[in-house]
Amino acid sequence: MLGGALAVGVQNYLKVAGLEQRRVLDRISLESAAVKVLGEIAAGEPHPLQPTRLPDVEINGRPITVSISLPEGKHEPSVDDPATIRDILHRAGVAESRSQSIATSLVEFLASRGVSAAQEDCLRRELTYGRAPEEFRSDSAGAQEAEAASRPNVRTVSAGDQVDLRLARALPDGEQVLWVRARFGGEGRPWSLHDYRMLKIRTPACEPQD
Repeated sequence: MLGGALAVGVQNYLKVAGLEQRRVLDRISLESAAVKVLGEIAAGEPHPLQPTRLPDVEINGRPITVSISLPEGKHEPSVDDPATIRDILHRAGVAESRSQSIATSLVEFLASRGVSAAQEDCLRRELTYGRAPEEFRSDSAGAQEAEAASRPNVRTVSAGDQVDLRLARALPDGEQVLWVRARFGGEGRPWSLHDYRMLKIRTPACEPQD
């Protein structure tokens, strides 16, 4: 009887250890995909001004989708028009909060409104902290500037530029998503990580980015 209990205990341990190992490898794979994309951008690979899905990346046998967006194309709750922020939250199904607390980060702001992981993933496409004092720039405005300058609607990174990456891999019961924001330090200098947020999403709250 003791031997049977011991065998079951060992099997359970191996199962838990295997799950933990897979979780660690999943996280490493998402982070490695981020490093790969940031390295390509730092090397001079042009990136789009508008939110865009980039080519998929495969790391450790795991296919990973990658989307890029820029902070200047997102609204900042701490400085932008409150009505605009309420509209964005409403579209994601988030009720208006009675909280008077002052948030210092997007995570704090969204947590104060009790958003789900899926809602946070959706809202990160439109909301940000850390854009100010730079002015908000719409996608259409960026496209017009590019057309006026007779150049493609892309740019290469310069020192001080920030990019947001959304990296995701499909799971049997949903999706694992990593959001990172990095600031480019200039030629020969590393990226500085300004945001890191891992989310487990079971039901998407908004349409995927193109």
